[in-house]
Amino acid sequence: MTGFTQNVSDRTLRAWLNAGPVNKGIGGGLIFFAKEASARQGQATWILRYRIGNRRPEKVLGRYPDITLKEARELARRDRALVQQGIDVSAKKRLEKPKALEMEDVRVLGQVWYERHILKKIKNPAVVERVPRRRDGLAGRGDGVLGQQ
Repeated sequence: MTGFTQNVSDRTLRAWLNAGPVNKGIGGGLIFFAKEASARQGQATWILRYRIGNRRPEKVLGRYPDITLKEARELARRDRALVQQGIDVSAKKRLEKPKALEMEDVRVLGQVWYERHILKKIKNPAVVERVPRRRDGLAGRGDGVLGQQ
């Protein structure tokens, strides 16, 4: 049975994981779920449950602690807004997955990752481009992280 909890903090989430398997509702269809093995490792899955028509699909938003409570709530809020417009967000995610597999090479995949994660989250993305990638001679060639410059 899924519990419903409004006042949840990171401390609460860690306590739930320490107690063992967990399947708790955070609110607004956001679920914090962990099986026994995942709970022992301090990991859980964020799931968004919603209703569209007569169906009750679910969408996996990501893993805790990689995605914080605040980020999970924001992802759920965005997806609920799409559901209100009649868009099935789990079906949309399934359709986007093959596109990721069609990447031509690692450089294109790196570009997608950079746009999706670095540009949105890092205040000064140019700093990331200065970090050497590997000791294979690519660092210091002036290519930048994404082969731009």
